[in-house]
Amino acid sequence: VFDGKKMYMIDSEDIMGLYHYDNIDYKSIVLDESGKMLKEFKEYQAHFFKKMLKDAIYDYRDNMLTEENDKIKYIKHFYQEMDWKLPDSELSDLLSFEDLYQTYGGHLSMMMDCG
Repeated sequence: VFDGKKMYMIDSEDIMGLYHYDNIDYKSIVLDESGKMLKEFKEYQAHFFKKMLKDAIYDYRDNMLTEENDKIKYIKHFYQEMDWKLPDSELSDLLSFEDLYQTYGGHLSMMMDCG
């Protein structure tokens, strides 16, 4: 995939694994000449990646990321690699968890048990 600046190698099986339950019509995205669908997918993808980042911080809170400063460095490094800006409000959101926080993996596991 070439984004106008960089070339990316993408493993299609990994993509399908990430978005398996979202019923994304990749063919339509690629064929959409307006670019609207691609823009929407990129926004969705950014939201999804941020959710995965928050889940990682939650999962590692008791072992690898016990210190607040380490969590902040982890988040900042992720955003730097993605070439995204990190507003203070977003950093705060990534570091706060409600009492019954549920990770994406936990949600999928629960859905599989119900199905």
